[in-house]
Amino acid sequence: MPSILGRFLVALSLVAVAASAQSPTLALSDRSSDRFRLYDECQPMVLLITAPDKAKESGITEARLQVAAESRLRAAGLYGGRSEHHFEPVLHLLVHVQKLTFVVEVRYMKPVTDQYGLSQIATTWSSGDYGSHGGSGSTYIMASVYENLDEFLAAYLRVNEQACKQAGRRR
Repeated sequence: MPSILGRFLVALSLVAVAASAQSPTLALSDRSSDRFRLYDECQPMVLLITAPDKAKESGITEARLQVAAESRLRAAGLYGGRSEHHFEPVLHLLVHVQKLTFVVEVRYMKPVTDQYGLSQIATTWSSGDYGSHGGSGSTYIMASVYENLDEFLAAYLRVNEQACKQAGRRR
């Protein structure tokens, strides 16, 4: 007769195997969630940059952030410039610097409609970093900016791949 400890270890192993295997339902819900958060038929997006004056002390200016983000969006065929329309997708890059610390956040905002037909722009995806830049901050901060922009673009292009191909934005 197996010991209680032996049966416990077998049961624990089965639970671990079951937990490590991703179920098709979970994978489908992840894809559905990504699709809601990022799918927009590969529309060009408006770029919004926010960098308070304190960021300039570390060499981070809105112009520098604009170039970094715009070049990546243009390379992907997604740069939509500036717009006065209120219901276009928006990529918001925010960099905040306070003394030796920084925060970088990338937000994707798009129109969403509730069950009653009311629409507004909402943040549906975001990523960010924070840290200390040790005084020569622009290198660390810009590395974080690039990393977060690339993370967004990889996720966005994965979800919108077919629409981007049809729109002629991706090969």
